Amino acid sequence: MKKVREFFNKNNIIKTFLNGLDKRDERVFLTDIKASGFVAGDRVIRINSKDRALYFVVAGSFFAIDDSYPNKGPTYKAGAVLGIDQFLKDDYWNIDLICSEDGIIGRYEYDSFDAIKYNNAATASKIYNRVIRFKCYQMLYNYKNNKEYFSDRINNKATKMGLEDEDYFIDLQLGGEKEIINLFKSAAAKKVSSLEHSNKENMTDGKAPFT
Repeated sequence: MKKVREFFNKNNIIKTFLNGLDKRDERVFLTDIKASGFVAGDRVIRINSKDRALYFVVAGSFFAIDDSYPNKGPTYKAGAVLGIDQFLKDDYWNIDLICSEDGIIGRYEYDSFDAIKYNNAATASKIYNRVIRFKCYQMLYNYKNNKEYFSDRINNKATKMGLEDEDYFIDLQLGGEKEIINLFKSAAAKKVSSLEHSNKENMTDGKAPFT
């Protein structure tokens, strides 16, 4: 458990996942996380099973197998958070999760969250908001990569703002409102600079700007 606590305090993704919780709230959350060790070949999650819990990869490497088998799904390493939909909606798991490199997973059960709702509603609300926020960023990133519908539209907006893939998770990476504001100020400055450069070129060509 000591290793899990150290990981949650040092890993940047997990630290920002918990951003907004004070030390007391963090202790309440971390106390209910149960750590388990796995060796290569172990099955962590069985497809079509129900387990209403969040899974945090603390160490090692794990990969998913889904309906596209024998193709291997995504690989999850330290900092990955799984089970958002299962935690929020009690969905069935749509993957087998297999350990590919000896590792540790921290598991936070919905029942633990449910238990604190009645005697510590403020902390429960903050924990729930962290999960919702993570879900929103997952959706945004998935939409951005949906070639059939969202990709072109969102990519065009991202290009105009000067955003890269990693910027979609800026809140999870940096966790601070100031850094996010600075990001968008920087993007706006890039846009203004580009526009000024374009206007100068137009004037050099004998054209009036903005025509």
